[in-house]
Amino acid sequence: MDGGTVASDLDLPSEAFCELSYREYEFEDPDLEPLQVAQDPSGRLAAGIGATVWDAGLSLCKYLESPNCQDALQGKTWIDLGSGTGIVGLVAAQMGARVVLTDQKIALPLLEVNINSHRDRFPLSPIKLQMDWKEMAAASTQESGLGVIEELSRLGAWPVDGLLVGDCVWFEELVEPLLTSIMLLADGPPGHETQVILSHDHGHNSHKPGLDERIFGTIDLRLDGALRRVPMEDLNPRWRDDTISVWHGTLHTRRNNKK
Repeated sequence: MDGGTVASDLDLPSEAFCELSYREYEFEDPDLEPLQVAQDPSGRLAAGIGATVWDAGLSLCKYLESPNCQDALQGKTWIDLGSGTGIVGLVAAQMGARVVLTDQKIALPLLEVNINSHRDRFPLSPIKLQMDWKEMAAASTQESGLGVIEELSRLGAWPVDGLLVGDCVWFEELVEPLLTSIMLLADGPPGHETQVILSHDHGHNSHKPGLDERIFGTIDLRLDGALRRVPMEDLNPRWRDDTISVWHGTLHTRRNNKK
């Protein structure tokens, strides 16, 4: 995979770097150097929630270090959806995965900062790619094809071995486009399998009774029940909470695949 970045050059205002805060991520393996993940509380490099390291993302990172994922990352191609700061994808990359970090255009500058500040330590340097789930969902209904899939193929990142979704399903309006994107990205040659690991902080919607049940009902329906909630005892004891869930499952190539 090409170790460079994808997308056009981005304007990074020099004064913004003075306003970044940093969150350290320590690996369970003492041989792995901690990450220093830039956050953007001032909103100079990214927008809103994508500029912060959230607890559900950290729970997902720790799950990636667990025995359940021991053989899933090394040398495999993973896409991090809605990367935000990029912490989930960067953890996977430092553990040996080939990672494509994706988000909307407005979030790419912060991703670029975090990729570049850690680039020398990765076995396979991660790349960033602009991806909008609504645009992917709309393109899937057209015969013109999907530019994102074509770009992944050009980069040697297709088919995909796994998809990471860290704390991205709390906003109901985006669930259907996200699920369509997941199904498109998980497609591949006959017999291909793609793992999906997803985390969610149920505290986001605690003030909206029934919303999380509806969201996860939609996920279960659209993905044919492929995802199963990871038992609490399989999560890192220092990074688990009743309000945070982690889900893991495998998607299989659709029967109508014509690739």
